[in-house]
Amino acid sequence: MLNGHGPAPKVVVVGGSLGGLFDAIALRSLGYEVDVHEKSSGLMQDRGAGIVFQPEVAAFLHRYSVAPLESVVVPVRTRRYLQADGSIAQEGPMPQAMTSWDALYRKLRAASGEDCYHVGVRLTGFESNSDAVTARFDSGNEEECDLLVGADGPGSTVRGHLLPEVRSEYAGYVAWRGVVLEYDAPFRYFLQSRWDLPLPIRHMAWRIEVVSTESMQSSSATTICHGSSRCLRRCIES
Repeated sequence: MLNGHGPAPKVVVVGGSLGGLFDAIALRSLGYEVDVHEKSSGLMQDRGAGIVFQPEVAAFLHRYSVAPLESVVVPVRTRRYLQADGSIAQEGPMPQAMTSWDALYRKLRAASGEDCYHVGVRLTGFESNSDAVTARFDSGNEEECDLLVGADGPGSTVRGHLLPEVRSEYAGYVAWRGVVLEYDAPFRYFLQSRWDLPLPIRHMAWRIEVVSTESMQSSSATTICHGSSRCLRRCIES
């Protein structure tokens, strides 16, 4: 029990990406015994690019002593809007903090502890009664717990079991995102602290982020988003 009498409640977190790691760190701090099961093998990487750094994330990192903010944040000071031909339509100050998926994942993974993080394990189903939840995995193993947390992404097995009627629906647009190592980037023009966006912003968008090879974190405001391949090509060649 959390009051120090009896065994700690057992929690199984299904999914070892950012959401699962946030859950695991918070629950362990409360005295729960937590195990995280991730279906991917080895260290997850290159699963995402730039992320706007929200104050809630800053509060979490500070509260649970995950990492100093300067180790995961880069500043964006300016936002610039571009015309289809690459010319500047509007530019102005808009301070914002940015981070990257990799930077957050590595810090959270280190803080969660390797002893509770299990890779290459896929949930196949679970059963519950008034006393416990039994999780079943593709290895054939079963694990009994007091709480099962479903953090297994858009194709969640947990959600599919509890809410089978919920399905993903096409939103009407597609976004392409990519990450480029800094030394491979042909456009020094973008290696400045600003965020460039096209006008008009179309449904088809390309988002490119340059990553510093020294820290392997996103360089400050190297994010661009364009409405056509022709517009993207013009900006890269600038």
